[in-house]
Amino acid sequence: MRVVVLVNRYVPKYNAGSEVTMHRLARALVGAGHEVQVVITWHLSRHGYHLDGIPVHQVSERDADDRIVQLSPDVILTQYDEIARAAWLRAQYGIPWVQLIHKDDDNSRAALRLPASLSVFNTRWIAETFADHPGRSLVVHPPVDADEHRTRPGNATTLVNLIPDKGVEVFYALVDRFPSRVFLGVIGGYGRQDIRTDRPNVRIHPNSPAMREVWSRTRVVLMPSLHESYGLVAVEAMVSGIPVIAHPTPGLREALGPGGLFADRDDLDAWAATLAALDAPDRYEAASQYALARARTITAENTAELAEFVSAVESVTEVRL
Repeated sequence: MRVVVLVNRYVPKYNAGSEVTMHRLARALVGAGHEVQVVITWHLSRHGYHLDGIPVHQVSERDADDRIVQLSPDVILTQYDEIARAAWLRAQYGIPWVQLIHKDDDNSRAALRLPASLSVFNTRWIAETFADHPGRSLVVHPPVDADEHRTRPGNATTLVNLIPDKGVEVFYALVDRFPSRVFLGVIGGYGRQDIRTDRPNVRIHPNSPAMREVWSRTRVVLMPSLHESYGLVAVEAMVSGIPVIAHPTPGLREALGPGGLFADRDDLDAWAATLAALDAPDRYEAASQYALARARTITAENTAELAEFVSAVESVTEVRL
């Protein structure tokens, strides 16, 4: 089966959760013996590259349709801005298409009105939000390869992506409240980064798809996110037994489970108290063991969901027009 992943942005130049998830799904299809190529329409250059053995073509929006037709895919896998193009290619050439849905917004609802062969929701709560969607669908949580992230934790309190939506103001407020504690700010893959170098207890880590180094420096992860449809960072950290404190978005509740540590992003005292409580060795050990157990549960579910995903994508080619 020939698969074209049609996206406007892709890793490693754009390391957001949706793009990371798309690449991991592409790798699952390759692992099942299928040929996968990626077409990026929001290009930073015209030069292609390979990532984990997958060819990545960077083309202009004007040339994208012709390039995709030349690749002669049996199915197109897409998300976000390129969903409309996939629907057009289906109408013109009969190519089945599969869409990933990551958000509970109007754009997702509009996409679900288009005749996709399959819709893949990244969480159960998103699937429930669009329970009235009449088309074929399944849930595939963003997969995590534990071996890519597992390490011995460090001593820093870490925030990944220094932007307001991810809670950068909470991060710096805690930096000021705990001057003797080491904090690590990781530059994100998108958004205007709020990098402050005037705090002696803050270290800044560059943006990178290789997150094991971040986890090797991290003792606790902060996720005071305004919006978080899932919480891929949380799961990646928990693989190494790193506790995560999070704002209770639906996605983070689904990722962290019933034993997760939560504090409202507008309640700084709650964040400070939860963080300080983890200084007690027994409290930290309990939270760390919970994180490890939760990560094991999620990665086991990932294996089953990826197998279902591959099977579902294979099946849509059987009904090509």
